[in-house]
Amino acid sequence: MVEALEVLRPPVADAAAAAALAENPLAGLDRPPLERGDATGALRIAAPYLLDLPDHLQACRLALICGVLVEQGGDVAVVAEPLLRRTHRVFAAVAALLERGGLADDDADPAALTAALDRDPAGLAARGGPFAAMATVTVLARSADARRLARDLPRFAEDADRIAPFVANATFVAEALRAAEDLVVDVLHVSQKKGYRVRVTGVGNVFHLLTLLQAELVGRPSVGWLQGEAQDPRVTAYARGEGDVAPVESIAAAWDYYQWPAWTPTGWRPDALKWMAWGELHPAELMRFEGVPTILAGPATIQRSWDASFCGRLHGDWRARLTVDTVWGADEVERRLGRIAVAE
Repeated sequence: MVEALEVLRPPVADAAAAAALAENPLAGLDRPPLERGDATGALRIAAPYLLDLPDHLQACRLALICGVLVEQGGDVAVVAEPLLRRTHRVFAAVAALLERGGLADDDADPAALTAALDRDPAGLAARGGPFAAMATVTVLARSADARRLARDLPRFAEDADRIAPFVANATFVAEALRAAEDLVVDVLHVSQKKGYRVRVTGVGNVFHLLTLLQAELVGRPSVGWLQGEAQDPRVTAYARGEGDVAPVESIAAAWDYYQWPAWTPTGWRPDALKWMAWGELHPAELMRFEGVPTILAGPATIQRSWDASFCGRLHGDWRARLTVDTVWGADEVERRLGRIAVAE
């Protein structure tokens, strides 16, 4: 690692050199510390330089090396904070570059970005952005502490969204930062009179949430679970992040799913479909009843399915989890539905 740092200390000379390094980020590193020695020890040496290197592109090259060392078993805690803070700086610099250049998403083509890079000193950050983003997703996938830190960095997710059309891998950072983390959701199955308070992590959309609900809540009714056909275990494994390739093209809804205003004192609203739990929403965007995002389920009256890609993982180490905190029986479900029916 010491040898690599000697190569990375000098700033990149010019736009041509930056473009070459963007194509080959390990250029000049004759013995990159990627497949030998103590990965955690190498990370300890590298960590301070992630923030101290003055050149964004060189720091992004170092971030890439650190990401690989984490993949090889290095302790993510050693490097998470400086790596995330450097990526945060890089993304902010690229977002500012795009604003100065007046580049909108419609301009997300190589020629437009290259022109901006060539006329703006901050362009070197954009050249290195994909490498920092790759390392950042690796860190976020492995550490809840890192995710908490990253979410506290101002405008990190917004800048990741802004630069995503121009900088490879930035969209994965934005998705990781917005994924649910220990989010509490209430689920009431109206016809079966069973209810659940669940906790979800690593879930970025309601389609993914519904897939996990169908996996976790179906079981023996006599011990509190829902009656229904068990979900294909391959689909469940994929939704949990245990595979790269979707086993099916689409996933069928086991029930109808609604937001809580679909329920009235006389039952389902005639226009209940208007209150369907739309799958593209983030789970935290579900309407809250008594402060908690809430889903009402009932017998399937429509054929509904969603593309399995909604459940895909962001990284090989990314895992989605749904755990049941509380199970409610018929009496409590009736009480909750009664409160929902008269709620404004």
